[in-house]
Amino acid sequence: MKFDRFCELVKRESRRVPSALFAGLDGGVHCERKVRRDPESREIFILGYYEPASPLGPRIVLHHGSFEKMRFGTVTEYGREIRITLRHELRHHWEDRAGLPDLREEDARWLASHRPRHEGRRASRLAVAAAWVAGLFAVVVLGLLPIICLVEHPLLGIGCGILTGLLAAWVILPERAAPRSRDGRRGRRGSGRSRD
Repeated sequence: MKFDRFCELVKRESRRVPSALFAGLDGGVHCERKVRRDPESREIFILGYYEPASPLGPRIVLHHGSFEKMRFGTVTEYGREIRITLRHELRHHWEDRAGLPDLREEDARWLASHRPRHEGRRASRLAVAAAWVAGLFAVVVLGLLPIICLVEHPLLGIGCGILTGLLAAWVILPERAAPRSRDGRRGRRGSGRSRD
């Protein structure tokens, strides 16, 4: 979606919110082109944030680039996510005015529960890569053994062949069976809202 169209949707969704909720939001609602990611997990996109102390006064910023990374398919999906994000940031605004940390704490808990999963996935990819290297080495060595042993000891050659097949399955299957923590839009949808 083009940036101008995105800004139009933000304005449209802003008009749907009662004007009283924008009281004290002197900086208004802004659109920025950039992609904003969580600093600790590059896989989490920040769709918007509330900035209580901007030079123009408190404001809400929505990131067009982050919405684009989420790959929403239709204008309706974009509009829905903009509406959810705008309401989330307005809640930050009102809680900040009231001196309540509830949503900040909720956001921090959400991040704490999602960051380790991302970090663990990186570690599991590294473990799979190490298993591939070790497995390939073993397959080459064990792959030669059946050929050498088959001539001298047929049963030993067959046993080495079976062991080679099991080792290859052990190396290949864990990657296929590895859990995927993100299921497309749904897995990242909540992650995009402000965590500031």
